[in-house]
Amino acid sequence: KKTMNMFPTYFFATPYLTQALGFLYPAYKSFKALRSKEDEDDDIEMLGYWVSYAAFYMVETYLEMFIFWIPFYYEIKLFLLIWMVFPTSRKYAGGIVLYDMFVAPFFEKHEATMEDILTSLHYYDLFLTEDDLNPPVVKQGGRIETPIAEEDDDDDQ
Repeated sequence: KKTMNMFPTYFFATPYLTQALGFLYPAYKSFKALRSKEDEDDDIEMLGYWVSYAAFYMVETYLEMFIFWIPFYYEIKLFLLIWMVFPTSRKYAGGIVLYDMFVAPFFEKHEATMEDILTSLHYYDLFLTEDDLNPPVVKQGGRIETPIAEEDDDDDQ
């Protein structure tokens, strides 16, 4: 009887557990990796994880209506995340392995197309420009100055 009573709790808790394992622990591990100055391997490991997880999440989002029917999907995903997050060595880090096998070849194949799309989006000002990063400053008396204009004025003198 206890097993049957525990099943619904386990069944409904698994998606939340995969989210916690997929985001919270790797975020903390990334925080620690960025703070360590002498070791770049942990930075590469976590970057490989995040790029692989983002690709996995995109595929998962588009296949969600089919994934629902896969028995024990969240359990399978949980084991995949454990493999990605807790590597036995850098060579066998799941995020790096997935990156090398799937993500990098995909981006290498489509890099020119993606650059064209990003360039066209930048052309239509859908991304931040230098003006967005240096907004005008209103000085006393209502005079508007931009940090870039101030630098240019100094050069002219």
